[in-house]
Amino acid sequence: AAGSAALTALGASEGAARLERAVAAQGRLELLGTLSGRIGDFAVVAVEAAHDPGPAGADRLRGAAVEVRAALSRAETAMGAAVLEAEALDEETQMRRATRGLGLARLRAQFEALERSLLRPGGAADLRAELDAFATRFAPLLDRTMEEERLDRDAAFGAARALRGRLVTQAAAVGAAALGLLALFHFGLTRPLLARIGRVGQVAGAIGGGRFGARLAVERRDEL
Repeated sequence: AAGSAALTALGASEGAARLERAVAAQGRLELLGTLSGRIGDFAVVAVEAAHDPGPAGADRLRGAAVEVRAALSRAETAMGAAVLEAEALDEETQMRRATRGLGLARLRAQFEALERSLLRPGGAADLRAELDAFATRFAPLLDRTMEEERLDRDAAFGAARALRGRLVTQAAAVGAAALGLLALFHFGLTRPLLARIGRVGQVAGAIGGGRFGARLAVERRDEL
């Protein structure tokens, strides 16, 4: 019972921790996907603004930029929490997550440079070149960050599955040990004791029936 309780507690604690890491990685991955979508929206609005160089186009571009910065902020907040969480993990995980946090800072710097370039007077003159240069720098960095989050998520789910397999094996071992102890208890203590009590009852019955010569062999010098 104690072993089963310990395994249950261990499984609940470790399994929950692994699943929480997997869910957190999936959440960060979704935030990065949202960021990618907002960047795409910004590019579309930038192209539209290039064909409408008046204040209305600039306002739409600023609005799209606000959405990108908000998506970046959410991703940075989640990554900051992941870095803090990694303090309880190994150094390699801490380093990887800190590097991803720096990558997000680079993404923000690259986007803000693009935004300033497009919003300055005459900034949309060479729009295609600006967007192509930005995509060349931004897309690989974002893709690499997303791929690392996928690997983290899959590793956490894999660890949860491995833990489940180990707990099943250990639970089977605890069950086998319990059966072995029960058999040892029965054949080593309970069954011999009941047999001796049974012989006492038989001899008592014989004496009660008038066979006063009935005797018990004294096998052990114990209470019975």
